[in-house]
Amino acid sequence: VNTVQGFTDKPGEISEALKKIKPGSQSARLNDAVMLGIRMLESRPKDRRKAVVLISEARDNGSEVALRE
Repeated sequence: VNTVQGFTDKPGEISEALKKIKPGSQSARLNDAVMLGIRMLESRPKDRRKAVVLISEARDNGSEVALRE
């Protein structure tokens, strides 16, 4: 799992991070990515907006986290 951009309120940082995404990964650990995103959100102050953007070109393949977790 690769976090290309941490939390930010700067749209330009998000745009630059999205430009760095390259297709062709051999694995798609979507469940692990969602769980990491949830853990990151849990550490955010309660008064902050929360969103996770998950981009994938495949279904989950190889996650250590089970779907129901």
